[in-house]
Amino acid sequence: MPRLRAIGVGALEDLAGQLRYAPRGAVSRHVRAIEELALSVGEEEVYSEEWIVRRITGYAQEIENPAMIVGRALRGDLSALAERISAGAKMREGDLGGEVFGVEALCARWGVSSKTVERWRRRGLIGVRTTDGSGHARVVFGRTMVEGFEAKEPGLIARAGSFTRIGVGERAEMERAARGSGATSRSAAVSAAGEAVGRSRETARRALKDVGEEEGGGGGPSGGVVRARGVLDAHQRRAVADLYIAGAGAGWIGERYGRSASSVRRVSAEVRAERLRALHLPAWEVDDDALGHGMVCGGLLVAAPGDLRGVAEMVRGDGAVDQGEERALARGYRALVGRAAERVRGLKRFGSSVVEIDAAERELRWAAMVKRRLVRGEMGLIVRTVEERSGVKLDRMDRDEGARVFGVAVRAVIGAADVYEAGHGGRLAAPAGVMMARVLAKGARAEGFVRGGLDWRGDVAAWCGVTDMADAVRGALDEMDEKVRGALVRFYGLDGCAPVLMRDACKEAGMSVKKVRCVVWRVMGEGIRKR
Repeated sequence: MPRLRAIGVGALEDLAGQLRYAPRGAVSRHVRAIEELALSVGEEEVYSEEWIVRRITGYAQEIENPAMIVGRALRGDLSALAERISAGAKMREGDLGGEVFGVEALCARWGVSSKTVERWRRRGLIGVRTTDGSGHARVVFGRTMVEGFEAKEPGLIARAGSFTRIGVGERAEMERAARGSGATSRSAAVSAAGEAVGRSRETARRALKDVGEEEGGGGGPSGGVVRARGVLDAHQRRAVADLYIAGAGAGWIGERYGRSASSVRRVSAEVRAERLRALHLPAWEVDDDALGHGMVCGGLLVAAPGDLRGVAEMVRGDGAVDQGEERALARGYRALVGRAAERVRGLKRFGSSVVEIDAAERELRWAAMVKRRLVRGEMGLIVRTVEERSGVKLDRMDRDEGARVFGVAVRAVIGAADVYEAGHGGRLAAPAGVMMARVLAKGARAEGFVRGGLDWRGDVAAWCGVTDMADAVRGALDEMDEKVRGALVRFYGLDGCAPVLMRDACKEAGMSVKKVRCVVWRVMGEGIRKR
């Protein structure tokens, strides 16, 4: 039996966990409720997590900051939810209370393939995993569900049922039409082949790809047939995403990897979502009020001195850290990370929302800026601790040794900022002092800090490598057109204010996003193309 399907919507995954040990009788009721919900969900409607839980379980559960889920995403994961909870309850076919259909029976009833049935489960066809008691399991569909799906999707089922396999003669006709079309692109050749026999473009593409394989993958516009395309491996997916993020055009990347522009954008979004999920962001409380404080919205630019003397001079004029400002920064930092974590949990495994990815990255970029400001407030404590431990003034230390010790101390304070909760009282200096004492007493090393100089700003969070401006772009910023530079400054928050989404930054600057991407690619592309 295939493994259980993954659930992409975080709220439904949480609900599956809550119902994991529910008894069979309760799960049977939940499955019927899921079937009814799947048949009533609108693709473009937005549903509250609280409402969904109440519809499925019958209980009005109070959820702080409930997720809002688009109907298309909800419908796509309801079958996976039903399968997961029914498998956990070890349901029997008799628990469904009526006639059931296996996959083979549905294929015969509708005249479709098993792959088609599997695709339709993403459209709201609810399947239930049952067992016969001997360990043998299979997915079945209740009569009520099947008839409800037929009533909701009559055109879809009729079109799929009337599909016929492509014969040798029809395929040869498609090939002749493609070769004789005079098309200048594979896409146009495929369209011509499909029109010649009354088939869809995708059907024609699949029928002709084997011709490209037989000819060694040459195909292309001149041959009028489609070059076979395998699945991108992990390395290729990352390369496609990195090129697109660096500003390369989706069409240019697609030509390089044999993909359409839309596929390039989709792969890029999926890789970005994977990277965000890999951060395992903590589910901190989202306090939206904390994000309105002046300390969180502005004055966030933090400079890094170039040498130990610069560090000493930087903190010489520092006074005591204002407790109110420190707590405002700490609350803002946790709220931003918590909000980004919520967005990441809501991302689907496939077809991730670019809007939500952009918003999550923007909040993490903002969170790093707030955290830098929070750590900067403890710079005086860092210098005093280093000097007391070593017995030497920071600006008189050996350059490499001083950078090493300073780097260890700064990283300790960065870690302390993650455990400091302003709402529990106290000051950041308490955990920061403890952590610095601990690592300095162990003589911890920080070789990377020595090689990178004293710029600690990129070390404040694991996501800085994903959200920060590339060094090449930063170095070329002053040479860019004023409007492009203004858009990038607002996007990355280089003016010290909270960063904004790229579309909003470009709108403020009176520029198109495409224009800004082209400028960035001119800067980034030269080094990338040499790889």
